[in-house]
Amino acid sequence: MGKGQLTIFFLMLAPILHTQTIYSTREGHILIKANIDGNAFKAESHQLSMFFDYTSKEITGSIDLRTIDTNNPQLATYLKSTQAPIWIRFSGKVPVEDFLLRPHEPIDFNWLVTIRLPNKEVQNYFKATLTHIPQGPTFSCLLSAGGFIEKTISPSLNQVVPGLEGSIEIKFAQLILKKE
Repeated sequence: MGKGQLTIFFLMLAPILHTQTIYSTREGHILIKANIDGNAFKAESHQLSMFFDYTSKEITGSIDLRTIDTNNPQLATYLKSTQAPIWIRFSGKVPVEDFLLRPHEPIDFNWLVTIRLPNKEVQNYFKATLTHIPQGPTFSCLLSAGGFIEKTISPSLNQVVPGLEGSIEIKFAQLILKKE
């Protein structure tokens, strides 16, 4: 194998080696609750994308609100007719280096959540917990997180959720598997 062929081989192999350090799922579950025009509403989606970098311990996630199913017909119509994505993005580092190497007590940490709305970006901290789950000889951790986005933080929430009263509650849970 010539020097040029060897270089090309390693360039092709680099993305494979890099992806082995990232755990991802595109079928995570998210629950969103709020009051709209005096009525409680609930929305859920199973299209939450989550990524965990085993090296940096960074967890990121995102969901396009257009993928949610809701019991509010007006909101459902609005979201389905919106052409531009309405993203909720999550990111944060786990404050414990070896949480996937051995059993541990629940790890609580604050997780910065960024929400991108039309012409606006809002940031807030959610409470997150990593819970150890033994599974025979191996184990994994359950990441659960939740928090509130206050209407007063971003008046532009009314553009996305007309009639919103108070705040939006967001919760989700996702399993993070131990790297083999």
